[in-house]
Amino acid sequence: ERHEILPEYKANRPDWNEKEESEIPFSEEENIVKCLRYLGIEPVYSVGMEADDVIATVAKRYSSERDVIISSFDSDFFQLIDDHVSVLRYRGKASVLWDKAYFREKYGFSPEHYALWKSVVGDKSDNIPGIPGIGEKRGSVLMREYAGTGALKGECLTERLRKSLCDNMETVERNLKLIRLSE
Repeated sequence: ERHEILPEYKANRPDWNEKEESEIPFSEEENIVKCLRYLGIEPVYSVGMEADDVIATVAKRYSSERDVIISSFDSDFFQLIDDHVSVLRYRGKASVLWDKAYFREKYGFSPEHYALWKSVVGDKSDNIPGIPGIGEKRGSVLMREYAGTGALKGECLTERLRKSLCDNMETVERNLKLIRLSE
């Protein structure tokens, strides 16, 4: 579905068909499934749905019953952070557990605005262009000051920022469709 919205979506990713078998992470699937089952975790399969969306679905489904920790370096999962969902970026002793407080400390706004922030600043890893003239720092200021007020389109912005946002609001809306994880 995302490729229908933006054909260039993830066009910068490797083509697994051109890789040696030793370079393909999927070659270890059988061993991973054995380990998961040994731990009492049943693997989840899905056809035609991105793994991020499957993980989001599982995380939200079980977060009402228990705390959920998503172990990943994919920052897209930051949009799922809430009182019961956190993201572990495992680096041995330097590992970091991203919860609501840590996210706010690092970004200065709430995780619920992360997808909107990424829609404004873009996502190079997924080949999604952001709004010209708005980088990560300026985007963070916008989220802190306006995202919760609904004034992102609005009256309080400088003329240049207002023009850039207004001229590119369709891009922001398109990017939201690409970046928001489906649950």
